[in-house]
Amino acid sequence: MKTFHAVIAGLMLCSAVAGAHAQTPDSDAAAKALGRCLVLKSTGEDRIGLARWVGAGVLASSHVADLGQVSTAKREAVDRQVAALFTRLITKDCVEQAKPVMTFNSSAGMSVAFEALGRAAMQELMTDPKASAAMGTFTQYLDHADFAKFTK
Repeated sequence: MKTFHAVIAGLMLCSAVAGAHAQTPDSDAAAKALGRCLVLKSTGEDRIGLARWVGAGVLASSHVADLGQVSTAKREAVDRQVAALFTRLITKDCVEQAKPVMTFNSSAGMSVAFEALGRAAMQELMTDPKASAAMGTFTQYLDHADFAKFTK
């Protein structure tokens, strides 16, 4: 059951917002190797699916619920897709890299590994020109005079 919780912790933190790190050099190296494998063995479609799952999870927060809603059916669909993705990556594509992390029973190691995949998913998402442009529109509201001291 602890291993299952380690995987769940990794999944929850895959959006690269958490900063947990493995605690020993061996477990850290294992986590990084698993992260590289997760990125290499995932496809662009996989990473977009992961980004959709993260987005649906974020929209479930009462803090941002006013920005949009995800239907129960869509939420279930993205949950199923991500479950299939993680099952494939951990139990088939990256099983050799996952074994040491699971042996260390390291939720921190899983977090490190899935942070790499989360970063790749966000990079994949940002290749959409609309998303990239939307992320930069806030700059129109900056007072550039406030930042002038950094350019002198």
